[in-house]
Amino acid sequence: MIRGVGADIVDVRRFEKACNRYGRKFTRRLFTGEEITYCEGRYRPALHYAARFAAKEAVIKAVGRRVPFKDIEVVRGEGGRPLLHVEEYKWGYRWHLSLSHDGDYSLAYVVMEAVSETG
Repeated sequence: MIRGVGADIVDVRRFEKACNRYGRKFTRRLFTGEEITYCEGRYRPALHYAARFAAKEAVIKAVGRRVPFKDIEVVRGEGGRPLLHVEEYKWGYRWHLSLSHDGDYSLAYVVMEAVSETG
């Protein structure tokens, strides 16, 4: 049963400016070590950070309340497919994530699915 849906779009240029202005302190506050390693290894890190930030915001919208950013992690699954790990909701929920980039925007769409009757 679907328990929540969330979507978010991020202007990559704005995110890039924030990354440049605040540096590692900014990224360490929002992202896990694995996310930072992945993004920093890419050609345009801000594009990938922005997509992950959009995913975190979409999770918060799906849940309907604040979840710490670092408790939400975007990882790469089979074939590079983006997957979500949400610490507080790891039992009883299945997460579906779609990320997209177009020009200077990154978009994330999240579905929160309960996999048990009590979820």
